[in-house]
Amino acid sequence: DDLDRLEPARAVELLEVLKLFLDCDRCVFLLAIDYAVVSQGIRQIMAARRVILIANGAHKAEILRKAVRGSVTNEVPASVLQNHPNCYVVADEAAAALL
Repeated sequence: DDLDRLEPARAVELLEVLKLFLDCDRCVFLLAIDYAVVSQGIRQIMAARRVILIANGAHKAEILRKAVRGSVTNEVPASVLQNHPNCYVVADEAAAALL
């Protein structure tokens, strides 16, 4: 309910914090937010001069593979970073296992 009151970049930051904080096995978290807010946040990320994608742990291996090697899709928002001209991926061995 309150995400639509945030600036797009702040909404994306909050979602990232929630994702990390609530990350646990066999749990699914559903968030209903305005698509325009998220897409505006992604536009701001894509406008950055440099982007660093950081992943650690085996539980991130599959999503990192999809983000880096899969198709660019709304199902994996980080996959849009494949189109960024200056994106770096930093991953530990476990997260990079499927690359």
